Amino acid sequence: MMEHGRPEYRCRVCRYHYSLLTGTELEGTRLPLTKWVLAAGLFAIGISSHGLAREIQVSQRIAWKMLTKFRQALQANQILRKLAGSVEVDETYIGGRAKGKRGRGAAHKSIVLGMRTRKGRVRSLVLLTLRTRDMQKILQSQIVKGSRLFTDHYYVYGRVRRWGFRHRRIEHAKRFVRGKTRGQTLVEFALILPIFVLVLVGIFDFGLAFDTSLTISNAAREGARAGVTSPTSAAITSRVRTVAGRLNDSNLTIAVTCKTAAGAACTGGLAGATSGTTIVVTVGYTYRMITPILFGTALPISSTAQMRVE
Repeated sequence: MMEHGRPEYRCRVCRYHYSLLTGTELEGTRLPLTKWVLAAGLFAIGISSHGLAREIQVSQRIAWKMLTKFRQALQANQILRKLAGSVEVDETYIGGRAKGKRGRGAAHKSIVLGMRTRKGRVRSLVLLTLRTRDMQKILQSQIVKGSRLFTDHYYVYGRVRRWGFRHRRIEHAKRFVRGKTRGQTLVEFALILPIFVLVLVGIFDFGLAFDTSLTISNAAREGARAGVTSPTSAAITSRVRTVAGRLNDSNLTIAVTCKTAAGAACTGGLAGATSGTTIVVTVGYTYRMITPILFGTALPISSTAQMRVE
């Protein structure tokens, strides 16, 4: 079945209909997910509702609602509120395949601790080290005392009861479920976490690329404006580099030309810029992607602006 252009599934047991967005903040949305991803990247660089409406081609009212939903998801009281109830805790190592030891203690990998309540709230933290005293500080700062924790038999969880929590353990080498003690949820979370992190980095990367595009467009426009008042290559280039100051100067290219009203090149270049001629400024920049799969890929960005000399 299809719902708003997306596949919808049905449970064979209870006949409940659900989709990939069921239970999420985007449940019930009619907008394509591509627009939501683009909106998230633009939200990260501080775009207005009017600007978002123009970029993703929706009404200003819908763009405002999208930005409001992002802001609500980032409310401090939601992020800082401690987890409570039954909480599963486990850790994983992320960093791709490499030679040497695998699993716990593997070199050149980041330690990610995952915590998930039975009601669905998930929280993850990147750790520099994984020791007993580190685990004590994290659990006491992230989980309400008295909550029931479900962990494996790793030694860092050995003193959980002394820290003020109820504790149940399960040995993953033998089973993932023991009565109400379940560990499968966080195992699944550990599997999808790299994909989730990749999507987040991609959104951030897109936001930086879009911000770079806006900077290049603004630099070309300001360069053309400077050329109208002072039609010299030095003045135009200086203005462009000033506006694009935060960008890497070695990846920046600037081309300045002068055209007559008929569209032909001015005689003598910029020296022939007189009333009625047009100053054309083209600014190019090579943006380097930071998304892991595309890391280092060159993304050419360019913008052209022209203004008439009065």
